[in-house]
Amino acid sequence: MKYCQKCGTEMEDGDLFCGNCGAKQPEVSEGAGTNKVGEKIQNINLDFKGVFTRLVNVFIKPVSGAKDFIKNTSRNETIFTTVVLLVISTILGLWRVQQILSVVKSTISKASGYLGGLFSLFGGTGMSKYGDGEQVLHLPYGMIFLENILVFIVIVAVLFGILYLSINIVNKNKVNILTIYNTAIIFVVPFLYFKLISIIVSYVSSYAGLFVELIGIIISIITLCLVLKDIFEIDNDKAVIVTVIASIIVIIISILCLRYFAGTTVKSIFQSITDGSKLNL
Repeated sequence: MKYCQKCGTEMEDGDLFCGNCGAKQPEVSEGAGTNKVGEKIQNINLDFKGVFTRLVNVFIKPVSGAKDFIKNTSRNETIFTTVVLLVISTILGLWRVQQILSVVKSTISKASGYLGGLFSLFGGTGMSKYGDGEQVLHLPYGMIFLENILVFIVIVAVLFGILYLSINIVNKNKVNILTIYNTAIIFVVPFLYFKLISIIVSYVSSYAGLFVELIGIIISIITLCLVLKDIFEIDNDKAVIVTVIASIIVIIISILCLRYFAGTTVKSIFQSITDGSKLNL
C-alpha cells in the first residue's frame, strides 16, 4: 500500500494516478518498490513553500485560495498547517490580552495618581502603598497560552464534527475525511489574518479594531458557504443552512470558552493585585 502524494488517499502499489484527486504519482523502480523505509520517508515529504503560498493566497483570494488549499494539500502538509495556525492563534491571543492589560494598567496608574494627589492634599499617603498598575498587575502567560491552544483545538474539532455529519447527510457520495478537515482548518485562516490587522488597528481605535475583526468573521463564513457548494457539490440552500448552523454553534462555543477562560484569567490577575498590595502593606 502507498498514499497519494497530494491528498493522502490510500492507493495500490501499482497505481500511477490517484483515484481521488487524479494526481500522477512518482514512478518507483522495481527495487525501490520493496524498500519500505524509503517509501515511508517519501510519504512524509512536505512542500513548505507550497503550504505558505496557499495560506497567503487565502488572504489575497479567500474563496479560490481556500479551494486550492483543500484540493492540493496532503495529509502531512495539513498536519503542519494545523501546527502553524495553532501557534499563530496562540501568539495573537497573547498579544490581544497583553494589549487589553496595557489599557487596564494605564487606567489604574492614572486613577492611582489622581487619588494619590487627593490624599496628599489632606496630608495622607494611603494610596502609595498600593503602588501603580505596572507594579501589581501580572499577566499569567502560561495560563493564557494553554487557554488559547484549547480554544483553537475545540473550535476546529467542533467545526470538523459538524461538517462531517452535515456533509454526509446532504451528500450521499463518499467524501474524503481529509477534505472535510482541510475545510474546517481553512475556515479559521481569514479570521486569523483579520485578527492580526484588528490588533494593530486597535492601537489607534478600539472600535475600528473590533470592526476589522468582525469583517474577518464574515469573510470566513462566506468562504465556508462557497467552498461547501463547490467542493462538496451541495446545492445553494443546503450550503447556506449548513454554514449558518456550523457558524452559530462555533460562535456560541467560542463565546462560552472565552467567557470561562476570561474569568479564570481575571481571577489570576486580581490575585496578583491582592498579593502585591499585601507586600506593600
